[in-house]
Amino acid sequence: MALSASRRNWILPLLLVAVLAGVLAVRAWQPAATRVEPTAQVPAARSNQQQVELAIDTGDGKPRVSSVPWRSGMTVQDALAASEATFAVQGNGGAAFLTELAGIKNEGPGGRNWQFEINNQWSDRSFGIRTLDPGDRVLWKFEASE
Repeated sequence: MALSASRRNWILPLLLVAVLAGVLAVRAWQPAATRVEPTAQVPAARSNQQQVELAIDTGDGKPRVSSVPWRSGMTVQDALAASEATFAVQGNGGAAFLTELAGIKNEGPGGRNWQFEINNQWSDRSFGIRTLDPGDRVLWKFEASE
């Protein structure tokens, strides 16, 4: 049975949302005892609490750290844009998905992909809507999903 053009246009975005929701659900319900704790620690925030620290770990365990000025309502995506980091994104807002960072593209299912944590806690929402507070530390890691 052939699908109409209007239905075909919705299949891929719906599948992407379903897969992302599944990954987030598994991560949220995974017992704490089996979680892999981050190995790279982001240095403590500078004394000026009106900054946000960004660290990018490409897999070598030595994150590149930079600071950007914080502003009210700033999202993780806004902080990346304010930094010198190069990145690519698909979608926007709650559907924003980072596809490439620092010249390294996601490898997709079964491979390594960009994931982020804030203050040593994995985020439960898209970087396009996750807001930051002054002094927050964002760590992007290129690694296999749990």
